[in-house]
Amino acid sequence: MPALGLGTGFYGLGNQAYGTYSECGPEPHNDTSGSVLFSPPDCGLNSQKAVYTWLSKAGGLRLDCANAHYNQRYVTRGIKQSLVDRSQIFILRKVGLIFPLGYNEIIN
Repeated sequence: MPALGLGTGFYGLGNQAYGTYSECGPEPHNDTSGSVLFSPPDCGLNSQKAVYTWLSKAGGLRLDCANAHYNQRYVTRGIKQSLVDRSQIFILRKVGLIFPLGYNEIIN
């Protein structure tokens, strides 16, 4: 396992140096009117760029991800964009009982 990894959760919106955590904001939730609020569109573009740069320019091979970041689509795009063979990349994934892909789903 590679010793250094890239955390994929803390890249601010609009290329802000220290934006909100995580880049895609809080988990989808209901507002006061009962409407479901989702992450803003294209909220993961900074994560995509970071993953691409880490893999293709810095030579990194380890990614530290979590369901709570809500940026999986953009991490995937960064991996594909890098053209690094997926079998060479070590992805750490945090799972828990409160997210759709929790411990029981992983084990089963």
